[in-house]
Amino acid sequence: MTARLVEDTGFDPVFVGGLERAREFDRGTSVYVRGMSAAELREALGL
Repeated sequence: MTARLVEDTGFDPVFVGGLERAREFDRGTSVYVRGMSAAELREALGL
């Protein structure tokens, strides 16, 4: 499972939904390439 791989590397997985939401965190967005915690990312994406 992907979440397990993320956890095994020391990070917290953030489930954002389906592929149709990918543009919300793509290049040029306010969350792209930012050192955010999982909680900060969830807040920024309204999750």
